[in-house]
Amino acid sequence: MKASRLGQGFSLARDWIAPGEALAQWTHFITSVCNARCAHCFYPINAGKQELTLEEIDRLAQSLPPIRLLLISGGEPFLRRDLPEVIRIYYERCGFWDASIPTNGFGPEEVVRSAEKICGFDPDLSLGVSVSIDGFREFHDRMRAVPGLYDRALSTLEALQELSKRTPNLTVGVTTVQMRENQGELGAFCEFIHEKYRPSHHALGLIRGEAYDPRLKDNLDIGLYQRVSAWLDARYPSEKVRSGWRGVRTRARREVNRLRYEYIARQARGGDFEQFCLASDREFVLSEDGVIYGCELIGDPLGNVRDFDYDFRKLRAGPAVAAFDAKKRATLCKCTHECNTRTMLLFDRANALPVLAAMAGLESRRGKEVESRGSGGESSGPGV
Repeated sequence: MKASRLGQGFSLARDWIAPGEALAQWTHFITSVCNARCAHCFYPINAGKQELTLEEIDRLAQSLPPIRLLLISGGEPFLRRDLPEVIRIYYERCGFWDASIPTNGFGPEEVVRSAEKICGFDPDLSLGVSVSIDGFREFHDRMRAVPGLYDRALSTLEALQELSKRTPNLTVGVTTVQMRENQGELGAFCEFIHEKYRPSHHALGLIRGEAYDPRLKDNLDIGLYQRVSAWLDARYPSEKVRSGWRGVRTRARREVNRLRYEYIARQARGGDFEQFCLASDREFVLSEDGVIYGCELIGDPLGNVRDFDYDFRKLRAGPAVAAFDAKKRATLCKCTHECNTRTMLLFDRANALPVLAAMAGLESRRGKEVESRGSGGESSGPGV
């Protein structure tokens, strides 16, 4: 079961000082089935692979160490009917701190039903559901090749927000991918979401991987990415949830987010190598058919859990993991994937003091200046 808040604090301190076997992040692509065909997607959807069954996932989870951050992905995760039971297995076996699930928002009723069931397992189970919306109606539906998906996604966002009012362990956000085609409306779209919906968070990510339409990765405006990221960070979550334990978490998250988007901007501009991520060390990716990778963007398989009798410990100690880590270090891999860089920075002991200071309310001067500039007035728009 999940550790207490105090226990999480001690675990984080231990992860900073002397990391053990605990996984900083575990990503599970639970299905390749998807009802959209997003031009910017990098994952091979509707691949028809043999998905791990619930029983197989449970066998694997019994061999997993504690998980700090659980990321569920796809395909469209909510198309897997046993999604709540998958989350329950990870929660009971691995005691994750937070679970995050993205959705394209295809069906408000189905998404809400699954989210409510997951949150009902335990009031201490922390779940975040993020609706993926990349711009206004015409652009969004064209990029995802599903007419009407924009309106359905917004309906899903509204329905999840209603659920969160009576479900304290649910947070509801929006995720937007920056690509060549939406840069002109990106700032205005983020302002629209903030003014009309005020979700608990709005995450911006650069297009990544081998997109179906690789042209969407051309001519990315990194300055825009950095400005919009700073603007979003200064506004989420709202003031009403920034006291108590949630306030402590919010301040820590904002400090890590600031470090993250500044780091990604430097790397995206071609900056020098700075540090190694946790891929193949304390961070792994599981595909729907049981293949484990060190990173979702590097296609070197470490092995299939079915070939290791569902024992992650055997695979983790094997030669493929050591070879991946050696290759990563030899190539000085520079990552701009927001999820990977988040764990890299959060669990870096060099960031322990800044994060602790932020948790105590002593946010960085730079972060306060950004918030102050974004508090109102004509220059507060994210696209400026």
